[in-house]
This record gives sequence, structure tokens and C-alpha cells, in this order.
Amino acid sequence: GSDPLAGNVAVFDSANGQVVTRIPVGVSPYDLVFSPGGDLLYVSNWSSRSISVIDTEANKAIAEIAVGINPNDMELGADGRLYVSNGNENTVTVVDTRQRRAVETIGVALAPRAPEGTTPNGLALDKANHMLFVANADNNCVAVVNVATPGKSQVLGFIPAGWYPSALHLAPRARLYIGNSKGLSAHANPAGP
Repeated sequence: GSDPLAGNVAVFDSANGQVVTRIPVGVSPYDLVFSPGGDLLYVSNWSSRSISVIDTEANKAIAEIAVGINPNDMELGADGRLYVSNGNENTVTVVDTRQRRAVETIGVALAPRAPEGTTPNGLALDKANHMLFVANADNNCVAVVNVATPGKSQVLGFIPAGWYPSALHLAPRARLYIGNSKGLSAHANPAGP
């Protein structure tokens, strides 16, 4: 779907490529995360400020959870906490998937009272060490958040990144890869593209 119309999650038969069904969700579905057993699918709805919960056996949405403005990337912790970056706020919403409601909002701006404009748009979760990494696109950094204690997450600091970090991947041996959408820095281009 396109704004302002609701979107769909299309279910395909991987054997023949045919569409099995389309499941209505909120406006502008963005990211998808399965529960560990695959029986539930969480969908961030960019323009609806919500997360849709889909029952994958019934192929239908069974709940909608309110979150921040422009929810985009998501990470699911082993304890059932779903982390959702809110691209048009300076926050990450923490959802308790058992209760199906937001239980915490983590401010990830460089300063607590900073105006909107941090643009968190990418997440990576270190489940073993209870650390959440948040790509702050418009601050050109990655926030490092201790999420060990539910409801008491703490921003520990920031890792400088290139220009507009928008994708994160945590690899073995504690290596964090950062995808920078606009490159390393702004520069002149006198010879053209």
C-alpha cells in the first residue's frame, strides 16, 4: 500500500512463487521480525506509529501495538522484548511481546533535551551481553545502550560513524559493521559522478 492507505504483508509459496494471501497491516509496512518459533510475525508500520502482530498459522493480524513516530528497524531479544527504532523521534520503544504493549522508551539523542533530529533507523542487539546498538542517522553515530535490566535501559555512550549510518550488523567476535547511506563525509565532486 502507499500512503495514506493501509499496507499488506504478502505470503508467497516458495515452491511455485505464487501469492498465497495478503495480510492487511498498518500504513507503510517497513520491517519484519519472526518470533523464535515462527508462529508470530511482527511488522513495523512506518506511517501508522504501530507494530502489527500476525498469527502465521491463521495468516491474519491479531493485534496492533502503539509505538513512536515512524517505527522502522526492529530487534527481538531472547526475553521477548522487541526493540523498535522510531525514525522521527529520538527514541527506541521497547515492547513486551507477551503483554503486547510498549513498556519503555529509550532516549538515544546526544543530549537528553535535544530537539528531534537524531533519526534512529537501524538496530543490532548483542543478546549475550545485553547491549543494543542504535544507528543515529542524523547524528552520524551509533548509540550504545545497556538493556540488561528491563525498564532501566541506560545509554552508555556513542560510537562515531560515517555519514548517515542506517544499517548495523553484529558479527562474531564482537565486531559491529556500520552501513553509512551517504558515505564517509561530504566533499566536492568537481569531475562529476
